[in-house]
Amino acid sequence: MNYMKISIAALIVTLMLITTSCMEQITPADNVDLTENIVGNYSGTMIKTSSSGDDVSATANIAKITNSSIEISFHCELLDTMITFDLYDNRDSIMVCLTGDDFDNHYGHSKSGMHHMDDDDDMNDWGHHMDDDHQTGDHHFGGFEMNNHTFYYSFWDDSQNKEIFRFEGMKL
Repeated sequence: MNYMKISIAALIVTLMLITTSCMEQITPADNVDLTENIVGNYSGTMIKTSSSGDDVSATANIAKITNSSIEISFHCELLDTMITFDLYDNRDSIMVCLTGDDFDNHYGHSKSGMHHMDDDDDMNDWGHHMDDDHQTGDHHFGGFEMNNHTFYYSFWDDSQNKEIFRFEGMKL
């Protein structure tokens, strides 16, 4: 009987150690600050893609909400708007994706969950997001190129299924 109690206790301790060890390998997004090198002001151009010659100077002001979400305020004579985005690591870039109701309304389906984890051998943060949260044909609109400190974002007209504006800017 004592042998059985000791065996059960040893099994419980082993399972606890395995569970704890596995949990330490997962890093939630809040522990990795994806905003660290992108928060700030970007100066560039808002390109009106439906016609030529209508490009105007524009700014995008990026503010941190959490370690994996930002708010971007776009300002120019063509538009003045603010959008909230989730961020996803894509190795040499940080990709943006709509959040909450904006995501649901644009894509017609909901996100399945958070996918901000350490890179594994097969797939990065963006890859998990694409596989788990998107369907074939979903458009993606922008991101930050980390090597040259630039940001781009396309504004899309869902009713016409085409790009109407494109911001391209460099961090100041």
